Amino acid sequence: SPVRKDINPSLFSIFRRMMVNLARERTIYIPRLFMLSLFVPFILAFLGHMKTNQESIQDRIGLMYQSASVPPYVSILNAVAIFPPLRDLYYRECRDGLYSTATFILTYAIHVLPFHIIASFFFSIIVYWVTGLYPSWDRFAIYYAVVCALHFIGEIITVGTMGVLINPNIANSTSALVLTASLLLASGLLRSIKNMLEIFQWASWLSVHKYSTEILMANEFHGLNFTCPPPTLGVCQFETGDAYLREFYPDAVDNMHTNFGALGGFTVSFVVFTIIAFKIRGIPNLN
Repeated sequence: SPVRKDINPSLFSIFRRMMVNLARERTIYIPRLFMLSLFVPFILAFLGHMKTNQESIQDRIGLMYQSASVPPYVSILNAVAIFPPLRDLYYRECRDGLYSTATFILTYAIHVLPFHIIASFFFSIIVYWVTGLYPSWDRFAIYYAVVCALHFIGEIITVGTMGVLINPNIANSTSALVLTASLLLASGLLRSIKNMLEIFQWASWLSVHKYSTEILMANEFHGLNFTCPPPTLGVCQFETGDAYLREFYPDAVDNMHTNFGALGGFTVSFVVFTIIAFKIRGIPNLN
């Protein structure tokens, strides 16, 4: 078909060139595999192996916050360090009509995806089992999938931002601001969403962190039992993880599949947003 003749050869050619550059510039790309894991010692130093007492509830909330925030932020650093030269090459070749914006962005997304899969696995398998999250390989797979999706989304958002803003440092700050606002407004980890202003409650539905956080919280707290101190030594706020979920994430367990669908939809939408951002910005004059 015309699509296969016009688009696929360019996509494969760009991908092959990126792989050649990968082999030549291993000192640049190797950190992509391990930078996310550099945060692991700090997380483990603070949390260690969590127990199931009342204090561990707050520890788990903090760990979910780190799991939702660290992967996309690391991706911002990766994208800002690696993408600008590829963007400048794209500008020159697209001006000559060698390939389309969609071909370039899709190729880049396919190219970086294995890095996110591997880096997220290193991070997830250590954090999950060493900190003592819910002991189930099925639950680990869910945790890993969310971490990987957020890691990928962080880079795609930054690439889209660099499609609008030429200066990588400004794009860095803008992407970090967007992700921070998303986490603050929609995760419910710092403040319960139901206690926010109504406009913020509505805005949370447009944030990827609403759905990813609900998955993480339901995955960890559902079916979990907590020990209570003697009545004279403290208050037993939540005897079970489900009691906590009913209070703060009442529909998280029932909406698990829906939230995964939303997470996938956001991932595709951000790729489309990136393509549109490059098309709207056009090709600037490079000095």
